[in-house]
Parts: sequence; structure tokens; C-alpha cells
Amino acid sequence: MSKFCIKCGKELSDGIKFCTNCGTKIETQDSIIQKTQNQQQSNLLNEQTQNLKDETIKAAKNVVNKSQEFLQSEQMQNVKNSVVEKAKQTQEYLKSDEFKAVKNETVNKTQNAVKRFFECNINNNDDYVKAEKKRKSCIYTIITFIATTLILIPFYDKAFWFDDGVLKLILNILSVLSVITKVLVLPVCIIAFIKYNSINKELIRYNTINPNLPKPKNNIKTAVIVLVLSIVACLILNPIMEDVDTSAYLAQKDSTSDSTQSSSPVEKCGTGLQFKYTVKEYIEKYNKKTNSKISVNDADISELSLTNSYTWELKNNNLYISEDSETNKIKEIRFFAATKDIGNDGRGFLDNAINAFSIIDNGIDKDKIKDMFDEALSEDNYKNNYYKNGINYVVDKIGMSIDISMLAETEDMAIDDMAIDDTISESGINQSSKSKSSNTSKSTSSSNVATDFEIIGGSSSVDVSSSGKSYSITCPYCGYSSNSLSTQDIQSEISKHKPGDEKNIGGSFMCASQFQGGCREVSDYYVTVKFK
Repeated sequence: MSKFCIKCGKELSDGIKFCTNCGTKIETQDSIIQKTQNQQQSNLLNEQTQNLKDETIKAAKNVVNKSQEFLQSEQMQNVKNSVVEKAKQTQEYLKSDEFKAVKNETVNKTQNAVKRFFECNINNNDDYVKAEKKRKSCIYTIITFIATTLILIPFYDKAFWFDDGVLKLILNILSVLSVITKVLVLPVCIIAFIKYNSINKELIRYNTINPNLPKPKNNIKTAVIVLVLSIVACLILNPIMEDVDTSAYLAQKDSTSDSTQSSSPVEKCGTGLQFKYTVKEYIEKYNKKTNSKISVNDADISELSLTNSYTWELKNNNLYISEDSETNKIKEIRFFAATKDIGNDGRGFLDNAINAFSIIDNGIDKDKIKDMFDEALSEDNYKNNYYKNGINYVVDKIGMSIDISMLAETEDMAIDDMAIDDTISESGINQSSKSKSSNTSKSTSSSNVATDFEIIGGSSSVDVSSSGKSYSITCPYCGYSSNSLSTQDIQSEISKHKPGDEKNIGGSFMCASQFQGGCREVSDYYVTVKFK
């Protein structure tokens, strides 16, 4: 079958893909059929969609039309007219004589009931005796309500600090009754006094007509005695209940305080001691305490074998927290900064650290830490600490940096660490991360005291100067190299050794901040010193 170009009409040979005359791509019959089918399906789908749309619009219009037809229907008009008619009838009834008569009758009945309640008519001697009893009951009602109110006043709101029980229930009941009597005493006394006055007038009138009858007694003495006793009771009970309330409060406070004090800020874990906070829990409290907005996600995190560390760069200092990798509880909290960043007295730095530490230990000795901090500012290579409640507080100054730390560590544990530190491996490497040292077995028999020293080596991160008098540290994590570190510790050791003695002195190196090209990781190192 011959094929023709759909654009220019030139007859085409079988198998060619493009027209030899105009270059138009030649589509096969199958592809043309497929396109035709696709177009038909598309047209069908569009038609169905349009039909559905038209039907939806038609249905909506029908609903609107039906609604309009109902609103305009005779039935709706009848409902509307009925409502209007009922409203007119109600208005007409309110204006009618019938309603006015009912209203007047109700008012009259109410007035007559009130009048009968307060009115007193004495027509004979029996009425006279009954009226006298009613008059006395009015007096007793007034006295009873006033006296009860005065006696119950001291019991108001005195149950709050008591534990649940019978006593608290009784105090709550008395407190509720005191409120009820205070609300009712005035209207009850007014009503009783009006009734008393009405009855008393009628008694006097009837007694005037019949002078041989006994005159009514006012019982003033009884009323005065009862009122005085109730006032005295109120004055006596009020301070007593205030003392009871205060005692209950203090007992509750002491109980809470004892509970708090008895709970230690540290607890045991597989690697020694730890604080009772996870890092997340502590940071939430730290933010509230110091009005900060840091989070765990903001921290630089390092995962080690036994501990994980979190470091934050704050305004003028850094916060470092280490946790036990198994329990996720905090083991150390440390604030550190360059001395030039914390100012001449460092009060902001110190106060922030103390506030942060008080979250864990609210009995922290602020004065002790302040004294150590002041000494560190005035001295080089200062280090001091104190122990309290299972916590080791340390103030440390190395070179131009200073840090304040709290560790979950007792003094006994520190002594044990010292013993471990004094055990040196065959290679002479100090296994401790603390700044402790031990002597090697290598020593001369000279009896002279050493007067000088030379650094002859150290661990792989130690770079010894050509003079042998100083050294620097290369961070094993990022390769940052420190400046020459102080040898004050070595100088203080000279007099304790003989010429020829060699000693491995270990310590910890905290890499510089990221602003200075470091990574802030902590690594252990040692230097080998030969004394001369």
C-alpha cells in the first residue's frame, strides 16, 4: 500500500522515517491509529466531565429553585401568617383587661402573703400568748444567726494544708457553713427584726387595753450575754485556727523540704555516679532558669565509647555537658571561656555557671566557688575543687582559658582515680583524662636534687619545641595545633626529683573553638620529661 506525506503529499517508499521532499517525520499506521484512539479517549473523557459538570450545575439549580418555591409556597405563607398572628394575640393579651386582672390578682396574693407573714392581730388572751412566743422566736433567730456566724468565721478556709481525712472533712464543712451564714445573716436578721417589730407593737397595743395581763419581756439580758459569748468565742478561736493553719502549712512545707533534701542529686550507674537528669530534661530547666533558648539539636555532639558530649557556643563562653552513653544521664557540666571574653571580674560568666549548677544542687556553696574563681583570675595555671553531696566542683585555669565544672564524683572516687592514674602502662602512657602524673621506674642513683628539665617526647599528639622547654598539642580530631603550653606543672616538680629521673605527665587538651579553627573536642595526652 502506497504511503503519502501528510504535509506535502509526496508518495513515499516503504521503510523510510522522514519525507524526502519536506523532511517531515513519517508516522507508522499503528502510531497514527494509537494517536487517533488516544484523541478519541480524550474527547470522550472531556465529554463525560462536561456532562457531569452540567448535571451538577443542574442539580444545584434545582435545589435553589425548590427552596425558592417552598419559601413562596402557600404552606410557608401559612406558617408565616400563623407566627405573626400568635405574636399579635400575645401582644393583645398583655394589653387586655384579663391579663391586668391576673397580674393584679398575683400581686395582691403576694402582698397579702407578705402582709400575713409580718402582720400580727391579737383578739384575745390566747392570741396574746401565741404572739409573745413568736416575738421571742424572732429574737432567738437573730441571736442564733449572729452568734453562729461569729463562731464559724475563724474556720473559713483552714483545711487547705491538711492531708485528706476526717479532720480535713470537718474543717471543709465548717468553712462552707461559715460562708452560708455570712450570706444569710443579714437578710434573715432584717426579716426577723421586721416581724419582731410588728408583733411587739401589737403586744403593746393589746396590753394597754388589758393592763392586768403580764407585760412582754424583751430578754435583752439573754441576747447581750449570748452575743458577748459569741464575740469572745470568735476572738479566742480566730488566733487558734490561724495557728492551726500555720502549723499545717509548716508541716506540709517541712515534709516537702525533707523529701527534697533526702533525695540526692546523684545516683549510681555502671561507670560510677551520674546526675538524675537527661541532657534534654536539664536543658529545658536551664532555659527557664537563665532565659536561654538553646536545644539539644543546636549542640555539637561527640559520641564516645562510654560517654557522649554536647557543646554549645553561648554569648561569651561555652557550655559542655557529658552523659553516660548507656543511661543517657548527665555526668559532667562545664562552662569554659577565654579570660579575655569574660571581662575583668567575670561576674556574668560566674553567675550563669552557678545558676546552671543550682538546677541540680540548690544547696551549692556559691561563696566557695566565687572564692576559687577570684583566685583563678589572679593566678596562672590554677586548679582547685571541693566536694559536696556527691558532686565535685572544680575551677580550673590553663593558660588564657578558664572553666568551672561540676562532676558526679565523690572524694572517695577521686582518690580511686588517683590510684588508677598512678598505674602506668609499659609504654608509659597515662590512662587518665585528668591532670595527674606518675613516675616511671627509670631513675638514677644520684643523690643530688634536680634543678632543670627537658621534654624528651610524649604521645603522638605532642609536638616538642627545639629548646625542649615547651610543647604544643595537635588535636587528633581536626588537626588544629595549639600554641606553646605552659610548663608550670613541670617546674613545680623539679625539686621532687633527682637528675636523670624521667616522668610521664598526662593531661587533657580541649581544642580551640570553631572561631579559632578548632573543633572543641577533648583528647588525652602525655609528655615525657627528663630532669637534670
